[in-house]
Amino acid sequence: MGIEMHGAAGGSQRALGAPPPARVLIRNPKRRAAFFEYANNVLMESSLPGVERQWAIVRTIWRCDGQYAQTQHIPFLKQLGGTDEDIAKIKEGPSAAGLTELQHAILKGVDEYVSDWCIHDDTWDTLARYFDETQLIDLCLVVGWYVGISATYNSWGLRPSPRKPTES
Repeated sequence: MGIEMHGAAGGSQRALGAPPPARVLIRNPKRRAAFFEYANNVLMESSLPGVERQWAIVRTIWRCDGQYAQTQHIPFLKQLGGTDEDIAKIKEGPSAAGLTELQHAILKGVDEYVSDWCIHDDTWDTLARYFDETQLIDLCLVVGWYVGISATYNSWGLRPSPRKPTES
């Protein structure tokens, strides 16, 4: 399943030192630049605060079985101060104990988006107490991107690399 990770001349793309998505996209240069430009925009230029953005991303990729993306974004959340307890809550979802109103709304909104393709009005209203209109738009774009990227990476066969014995 997925895309063979070797170059046209039979050499491994791993030699390029690029992350796996880049090794796939090198085969479609026309799309590669646009892909990474949009990815950077969604991730780095979003109006959402970093922690809340990562909560939405990690929940989305968890719901969409985005195994490769999880290996990227759980460390981002931890860099922003997220804890193993936070990650457990995100994976459990909106029924997890000890969530703030905003955390609950983010997780519930992601679940509704993924299940129903729409954030329901009551959840939207709660999110609107914390986020302005631009941030609400960005929340939908972030969740939508990571639904798509999870499905794309899964279709390409991207999976986390096995950990080396020295990694924890």
